[in-house]
Amino acid sequence: MRRLEGNLDRLGDAMRELGARLSVEGLSDAEAALLPVKLDAHTLSRLEISTWRTDAGNMDVLVDMPARDGRRLSYEDLTGGAQQIQSANLSIRVAGLADIIASKQWANRPKDRRALPELYKLAASLEPGPTGGPNA
Repeated sequence: MRRLEGNLDRLGDAMRELGARLSVEGLSDAEAALLPVKLDAHTLSRLEISTWRTDAGNMDVLVDMPARDGRRLSYEDLTGGAQQIQSANLSIRVAGLADIIASKQWANRPKDRRALPELYKLAASLEPGPTGGPNA
């Protein structure tokens, strides 16, 4: 998303609704939930990358994403490959799978290397098969 105050406020609202709490190495989920983190535009605008736990699952919030060559890709760079996800009355644009894979390849952290096989499998299952549909 574009880093505009209104967008960041809406993101903070959604994260609060999902019970978001920082995911901090060395802290339990209960301990992390006690951290005094205010989910608003001011706080979110200062975080380059943050990892959160929510009642709906884990999520990362990034200002930009690295490409395979390490260049930083902005929101505008990522919109071409982005996917639109519908949930109830909400439409969310998320980074495309190819861009997520590229950023994990570049970061090359242990957790990224562990995630890559599943992401590769997902990408292969989404490639068009001989009839034009996803592979089984």
